[in-house]
Amino acid sequence: MKYVAPVLIVLILTGYLVSVLLGVLASPLQGGVGVIMGLAVLALIGGLVAVLIQRIREIDKEDKDDYSQY
Repeated sequence: MKYVAPVLIVLILTGYLVSVLLGVLASPLQGGVGVIMGLAVLALIGGLVAVLIQRIREIDKEDKDDYSQY
C-alpha cells in the first residue's frame, strides 16, 4: 500500500510526458529541434523511473529500520 502513491504519481507524469512527446513528434519543427526535444522528454521519463526505483528502495529500507527499533 505504501507504493501506491509514488507509482501513481510516476504513471501520471509519464502519461503527461508521453503526450508531450507525441505533440513534439507531430509538430513541424525545423532541423534537429524536434529530435532534441524528444530526447529531452525521454530523458525526463528515464529520470522519473530512476527516482521511482530509488524511492521504492527507501521505503523498503525504512521498513527494515522500523522493525529493528523494537
